[in-house]
Amino acid sequence: MKRYKYSCTALTGVLLLSGCVANDQRASTIEQRIEARLEASQSIDAGMASPLAANADFEGAIKSAVKVNKAFLSARALETAAMAQVGTAKALRRPQVSATASGGSLKEGSPVDNQITGIAADLMLSQLVYDGGASNAAIDGALAQALVARASAQEAGNTAALDAIQAWADLWAVQQQLGFLAAQSAEAEVLLEQLDRMTENGMLDSATRDSARVAVSDVELEEAAVRSALSGAEARFAQYFGAAPSAGLTRPEALFTTAELSDLAKDISLAPTLRKIAAELIAAESAELQARAQFKPTLNLNLGLASPMDKDDGTDTTVGLQMRYTFNDGGRRKSQLETATARREAAAASLDSAKAEAEAMAATSLAQLRAMETSAGLVDKKLAAAESQAATAASQISLGQSTLRSVIDAQISRYRAQEQQIKLVADRVVLQAGIAASMGILLKRLGVE
Repeated sequence: MKRYKYSCTALTGVLLLSGCVANDQRASTIEQRIEARLEASQSIDAGMASPLAANADFEGAIKSAVKVNKAFLSARALETAAMAQVGTAKALRRPQVSATASGGSLKEGSPVDNQITGIAADLMLSQLVYDGGASNAAIDGALAQALVARASAQEAGNTAALDAIQAWADLWAVQQQLGFLAAQSAEAEVLLEQLDRMTENGMLDSATRDSARVAVSDVELEEAAVRSALSGAEARFAQYFGAAPSAGLTRPEALFTTAELSDLAKDISLAPTLRKIAAELIAAESAELQARAQFKPTLNLNLGLASPMDKDDGTDTTVGLQMRYTFNDGGRRKSQLETATARREAAAASLDSAKAEAEAMAATSLAQLRAMETSAGLVDKKLAAAESQAATAASQISLGQSTLRSVIDAQISRYRAQEQQIKLVADRVVLQAGIAASMGILLKRLGVE
């Protein structure tokens, strides 16, 4: 007796539809979608395209820039995805229920003397009872990976904030330098005209005039170099804040005191980089436990119901325990365990190395910050002395107690002191932010969660 069974399922329809599209057409479609994505992508963070006002709040602008930073948003999305994987891992410990159904016609006999039309279905419930700890290790590993993603997001956010502060400080410093250089050049030009007249009248030799011109030319060359650096600073600024304001930026503010940073640096456990590496170690340990669990059997409790197509046949019920164990797999489990063990050892060594490096870097950065504070007082005194010297030299010309060359030299010395002060202010703010970012507290200070 021959038995023929005809059935139509949704899978058949899916396969037929998928086969209608050629591979080259799909590839072309993907290429077009890639091009569209590239065209739609923005090089400047959305929401920051309009120029900032000249009096824009420094801290508020940094906070806004971080909130729309693409790298930070991407890391946050990956954190959400990693948290979802925790639920996937936990599902292994919960009851698994599956069902299948097929409809069609069943013909029996040769020639066919009986035809049965209907639906066959089955229902299966399975509960994991024992797996050697593999499922628990998988849950722990997923949680650890979620914490890795969270630390990566914190690292990305703190880095974005630091980069934004660096961009602001760089542009502010260039703008300040150009302002002082422009004033210096204007004053020097007036003095050079006086030197020219005195040389023409025989009151001054040409060597003295030429020497003064060389000194002024050095300042003019420096102004040209700073102007060329302006475009680069504006481009970096635009990456985070949009176009630079037409007027000067406000001075970047110190968000922390040295005392605060010194106290925070005593405990580096909050550093995102270290927390990420520590979480990676836990994930590696969980992976090793999963590899060891493969050498143990698995036990499932199964309950099944099967309803045949023929209504006259009864429903079959299956209840029982199912044990599964692999006696020989050609060395696969052993190789996987060796790999997992090596990765766990590497992660542990990486954590030790990263912790030592973080402690050394924190100590070095704090020492640099303290040195900057000491230098700040000295530079302020130097600038005050240079300004006094320039004013005195200018006032003594009419009394014959000073020369135009000495006035030019005093003005150049004043600019050098101003330049030192500008760079020190910018570098100090950036260094403070760098220490805070490495400790993972810069985002918190800005109020970004």
